[in-house]
Amino acid sequence: MAEENAVNRDEFEDEISLGSDEQRKTGINWAQLEQKFVEIITQLNSPPQTKGTLTTAEQKSDFVKQLQLGIEAIIEVTLSESSMFMNEQNYEKAFEGGLKALTFIQRAYGKDSIHQVEAYFLLFKQAEEYLSIANWTVVKNRETCPLGLRAELHQHFGLLYVQQKKTKEAMENMAASVYYLALQNGTRDLITSFAYYNLGNAFVALQNKIEKGIAFMKKVIDIWHDHLLAHLKSEELDKEEYKYSNNLKDLEEDKILDAKRMLSHILKIQTKELGDNHIETGKTYATNGLFEIWIGKEEGKELLRKAKEIFSYVLGDQHIQTTELKQLLEEKD
Repeated sequence: MAEENAVNRDEFEDEISLGSDEQRKTGINWAQLEQKFVEIITQLNSPPQTKGTLTTAEQKSDFVKQLQLGIEAIIEVTLSESSMFMNEQNYEKAFEGGLKALTFIQRAYGKDSIHQVEAYFLLFKQAEEYLSIANWTVVKNRETCPLGLRAELHQHFGLLYVQQKKTKEAMENMAASVYYLALQNGTRDLITSFAYYNLGNAFVALQNKIEKGIAFMKKVIDIWHDHLLAHLKSEELDKEEYKYSNNLKDLEEDKILDAKRMLSHILKIQTKELGDNHIETGKTYATNGLFEIWIGKEEGKELLRKAKEIFSYVLGDQHIQTTELKQLLEEKD
């Protein structure tokens, strides 16, 4: 009987699916989600004797687990849809979804639950007040709060303070984000590289310290260049020497898009500040080219050719970086 009453996670997510991206842009059926949430939470909170014909303790336990999966699915859908609107800069709908997710989470897990931190992130446009609440929640759950979540919280505070031109606070939070991500994933990890990039941008934007900013962006390029080159050459990086947690294959689509924008922006900054005929600019051209090839774009070859020209001019035709790119281009042609 428990199987008849149980909430199948895949079927449930299909049931509350909101259609294509284009359909979702016209509006989210929050009423449908809320009705489903109320139905499940009511069943979850009902006295044991009202749970249908479930008789054994095992049946009741399985039934409760399925209801909890249903609650998780609703929250995941709400956060996902809100994130989509946030990425599209549709802040009104993102805010609406963030509040709805927060309501669901607090009703399901309580107002002190660590689960609500992600919902607060989605309410970024109301940032300082909500982030302060999220920070207090993290402080109260310090022992169980994941390092990645702490890093993300500091990153959002840092981005907020950059917008507010609060230099000291921005730098402290950006540096804390780097620290927690490096502690969790390693100093030369792909995910950690995003924190280096944000810190470099903060140096450029707030203090006009171009050299420091470019130094952190160089770290980003070094990390991505080595990962991409090893991947395209079907080689493994030495994890004893090159400690990291995330491979290219581990990256989700949103991170890949963020990486594309990040690498392109670094190239613009280095071209402007260092000029075309600089070794670091050449390596950044190469990294952008390797990235484009990795995601299947033909324009990656042109970027690699530009990098080879720079290496040839600065280092000479026989230098290992020049010959390595020449060989790679020959293999891709």
